Amino acid sequence: MKTLGKWSINNRVTVNLVMIFIFVAGAITISNMRRELFPQFALDFINVTVPYPGASPEEIEEGICVKIEEKLKGIEGISRIISAANEGSGSVTVELESSADAKSALDDIKKEIDRIDTFPTESEKPIVTEIVKRDPTVSVAVYGDVSERLLREVAEKIRDDLIDTKSISLVDLIGVREYEISVEVSEENLTRYSISFDHVVRAIKSGSI
Repeated sequence: MKTLGKWSINNRVTVNLVMIFIFVAGAITISNMRRELFPQFALDFINVTVPYPGASPEEIEEGICVKIEEKLKGIEGISRIISAANEGSGSVTVELESSADAKSALDDIKKEIDRIDTFPTESEKPIVTEIVKRDPTVSVAVYGDVSERLLREVAEKIRDDLIDTKSISLVDLIGVREYEISVEVSEENLTRYSISFDHVVRAIKSGSI
């Protein structure tokens, strides 16, 4: 340790150059790192959906779900297979083992699904997707002793400005209520102008945006 310290004292120029190199390399590495405000996290689930318009759940169970299950049983890394036969579409969700490679499993599942040539002719092309979740890493609260409408306008302005920032992938506005208009109609005015309440309702609906 004393030798290293003595060497550092006697070679200050070399030590300074090494430190400068470390700082520069660190700055370059940080600037090249991928940054996302809302990073994605794979949940180790893969979903296969096959639309089958007009088909009953029984037809989808036999013609879609069972065939997919049989094909996927031989793929390594699958922990569980969950099927759902609904009116007009069949869905099979695959839960992967914690040690499984999600990308490799996704590719294997796509290949096996493409090999199925016995789907009903009326069924549509299978849709294979990896279930992805976004977790917010930064929250911005807008508050103040002003009207709710003004708070909303300020929040929307902040959202739009953040969306324009290239390093941010997604911005959601939450906790705001939709605009509503309350219309009060007096019976006296309805009688005076010979207008029914239903007529007012229809007029409002026809003029709604």
